[in-house]
Amino acid sequence: MEIQCPNCSYEGKGKRITKGSFAVEVVLWLLFLLPGLVYSVWRLSNKVVICPQCRFEHVRRTGKATDQGSQARVYKKLYYPKTNMKYLTFLLLIIVFVPTAIVSAEDMVLETKDGREVVLHEDGSWEYTKTNINNNNQNDKIAIRGFLKTPMPIDLDAGRYSNKVQLTLYIENNTSKMIKAWRATLNAENPFGDLLFKCQLTAGEAAIMPGQAEQSNFVWEDNQFTPGEIYDHVITYSEENLKLSLTDIKVIH
Repeated sequence: MEIQCPNCSYEGKGKRITKGSFAVEVVLWLLFLLPGLVYSVWRLSNKVVICPQCRFEHVRRTGKATDQGSQARVYKKLYYPKTNMKYLTFLLLIIVFVPTAIVSAEDMVLETKDGREVVLHEDGSWEYTKTNINNNNQNDKIAIRGFLKTPMPIDLDAGRYSNKVQLTLYIENNTSKMIKAWRATLNAENPFGDLLFKCQLTAGEAAIMPGQAEQSNFVWEDNQFTPGEIYDHVITYSEENLKLSLTDIKVIH
């Protein structure tokens, strides 16, 4: 391309360059996908023609006049590079849709503070990957989809004058209507299938939407003079070895 440089009065063929650093672009692509794409788009949109002698950017593009056979030089407006819009649009679409596709293509697996893995699905639902919950009948109106036990030691300031344990059950609604209250028998077994205890649980206030899970908390107190009570079994067995299930289920919609 023929140019004239107003800085050093050079006239002749200009030099096309791309702003930025190719090495930086490569590093960004290797380490970070999104910054690499952004930097590549910026470089593509910043190709300029400069003076090969003084490297001045604001050169004027020149051409031959064709009217009346004149051979005089004619100066055109300052040259601004044209960006390849198709290529630029393609890269922008990649920036927008590729991260979304990566996130939505696979479920997210997270680890809880107690070491269990939970799978988060793209529709907002979740489930344990390594569950220690007995397989509940899918025809049951509610089912246990996870649980967490929390020891509550003596704390006079909190009004606890004996040790307690809280059992948090994540109850899933298998019906097509919202459950407002439920009652069921909780069965606890050891890893060998031996029944440790059974007790009736009642959640008088609930709002479990169809297909969703809601937590319900139940607390048992330690009586040091009564061996083999519910507190002893819950506090003794780990969450991996304590198997829970529900029977005699009743719900209110």
